[in-house]
Amino acid sequence: MGKASAALQASVALAKKGNVERHFKMLHSKTDTDFPLKSNLRKQKVQQLKHMLLTQQKMFTRPAEKNIATTVASYRVSQVIARRKKPFEDAMFVRMVFSDFEVKEELVKIIPLKGHTRGEDIYSKVKEYLISENIQIQKLVSITTDGAPAFTGRTNGFLALCRKDSSFPKFFSYHCIIHQQALCAKFLNMNDVIKTVIKIAHSLQRRLFRELIEELELQHGELPFHTEVRWLSKGKVLYRFNQLLPAILTFLKERNEETFVGILEDSNWLQDFAFLVDITEKLNDLNLKLQGKDKHILEMISEVKAFSEKLTLWEKNVMRGELKHFPTLNKQIETAEIPYERERFFNIITSLKEEFEKRFSDFKRIELVCQFVLFPLSNINVEESVADPINLWPVVPNEKYPHLISVAQQVKAFFPSTYLCESTFSSMNFIKNKYRTRLTDDHLDSCIRHGVTNYSPDFKKIVDESECQVSH
Repeated sequence: MGKASAALQASVALAKKGNVERHFKMLHSKTDTDFPLKSNLRKQKVQQLKHMLLTQQKMFTRPAEKNIATTVASYRVSQVIARRKKPFEDAMFVRMVFSDFEVKEELVKIIPLKGHTRGEDIYSKVKEYLISENIQIQKLVSITTDGAPAFTGRTNGFLALCRKDSSFPKFFSYHCIIHQQALCAKFLNMNDVIKTVIKIAHSLQRRLFRELIEELELQHGELPFHTEVRWLSKGKVLYRFNQLLPAILTFLKERNEETFVGILEDSNWLQDFAFLVDITEKLNDLNLKLQGKDKHILEMISEVKAFSEKLTLWEKNVMRGELKHFPTLNKQIETAEIPYERERFFNIITSLKEEFEKRFSDFKRIELVCQFVLFPLSNINVEESVADPINLWPVVPNEKYPHLISVAQQVKAFFPSTYLCESTFSSMNFIKNKYRTRLTDDHLDSCIRHGVTNYSPDFKKIVDESECQVSH
């Protein structure tokens, strides 16, 4: 049996009726006189004594408020560190559409692949995880990949094995739109110009060249380094190289680099270079529009389609010599002593347009459906009632249009690109650095999840459910 505590004095006794009566008569006999029953004075005294008792008990039964605040702060600091990926395979993201059409994009799992990374290896690991977590695979509507052979192989690729599996529903699959666009950019067939620019950029002695830049008081600074495959980095190098071209030529002449000087004074090479600067800038603009989270597939298809239509316009402009969309080339033509190679640039743009049409032909199958979902009332003026047409779907009665709502939810669930996976792998490479003394698969998964998730923990609830230690 617990002990009873006397509020009027700091004494305790076993909680028996006789003990409590004897204690009250011996030590508090005047209480009823000094504090009459049902009086405000008695109520105030009881509240005062109760408050004093609770204050004393807090020292032993729960941590002080400062300790709680400190614990919450420590959780928040841990979250910030995880989000910054400070001193962690196949990543699987899911795009979920709920009954109210709210969309969530989250990392499902980082799946370690040890040994082989064949299609059957990826398939078996993914299937094993889906079964272990009891994930309802029948709700799957599409799979987006980076186009690697392990995913797209006709017989033993991941997608082929999923389609052979009866537990998988029929699903739509496609190659990431951003990857497709980047692959199109590689068909410019001007690698000789790019390689020359990169070779010159890497040959510059950075310290000496920076001194020349400062002496000439140019605003662009030094050249950025180019990394292979990434067209954004190529575009940046080409743009900066063009801005610094006079300074680079001066520097190379001072260093007696006759081979490079001869190239940079060649009008034919400069004409190709100027065209490449302009076209890569346009491709980079498209690439940036396609990047980011929470992108709808039709938005990205529309961006690509608009770019293809621009290519048709640029074909005609280049052939007619109207170069307002190619300012760098136009400037070079005005100062060049050789004829303008209109047919060469026309053929390059034509090849680029054909590559776009070929690579994005698969999306024509779903384009009309996507248009209807995104703009269901495109022929009706609904600006006053609906700010965003796609927000109309949550108010459409499911009982009346169940099939339309189902299609709309499926289309909204399409992942248009592997952007989230790409950015997650960048985070993983940063986290898996040489300063990590120990990093298990589970630890890596947790670190990446904290770094890329949109959710934020309820720190107050975590602290309330924890047994915080009281400082002594």
